[in-house]
Amino acid sequence: MLILGARLHRAVRNVKISFIFAVKTKIETEMIGTIIYIAGIVLSVLAVLDILKKPISPIGKIISAALVLLTSWVGLAVYYLYAKDHLTEWFK
Repeated sequence: MLILGARLHRAVRNVKISFIFAVKTKIETEMIGTIIYIAGIVLSVLAVLDILKKPISPIGKIISAALVLLTSWVGLAVYYLYAKDHLTEWFK
């Protein structure tokens, strides 16, 4: 009886530890996702402000800002790595 009680106690303790680990992992994952989401919003706003400062036509500003906002991280990567230097050539 004592051996069965020890095994049961060990099994319950393992379930508690795995449950606590699962909850902690879920909270950390959600927190990292929130940080990435906020970083995306901040970078998108900075990109749009940068687009609005450029000496291009108003239609070009609207099109490029909409593309950056609608395509999320891909749009930000394309804007900062390539399009930032070429917008004035494209929308004269």
